[in-house]
Amino acid sequence: MLLEPPLARLPIELVEVSDGIWGFLLFDQYSCQLHPNDAGQPPAMLSVERDFAGHSRFHTTATLPAKARGSVKFSFELCDGASGKCLGRGDWIVAPGGRATSEVALPPLFGRHRITLRTEMAEADGDSFHAWAHWIEPQFM
Repeated sequence: MLLEPPLARLPIELVEVSDGIWGFLLFDQYSCQLHPNDAGQPPAMLSVERDFAGHSRFHTTATLPAKARGSVKFSFELCDGASGKCLGRGDWIVAPGGRATSEVALPPLFGRHRITLRTEMAEADGDSFHAWAHWIEPQFM
């Protein structure tokens, strides 16, 4: 699991995340809410570093509540911890009330890598009110 239980020793870095209680929160031990920023602004970002031993796929489900007022773009990026070289990425758009299950194939991963999750409104006129963007059990296999 990308997001470890509450007593995890490795820090989660948050950048451009709203200060409100809705900006970022962990729930059910392995999932999180990362509230999207407006399109055209820097996206809300969550980054962590993890050690890998041969994992080769990233899997997650992204959801958005039906009362959201616009679609949200979810994106994922994995970079080598030493060189910073991007080894994999994916993005998808989820409409209000929608859910997207996604899997990204990766080269076999060994050692430390940096993972970044991002959310932003998909449309320039999108309203982020109630856009509770949920990453459900992001994990590597």
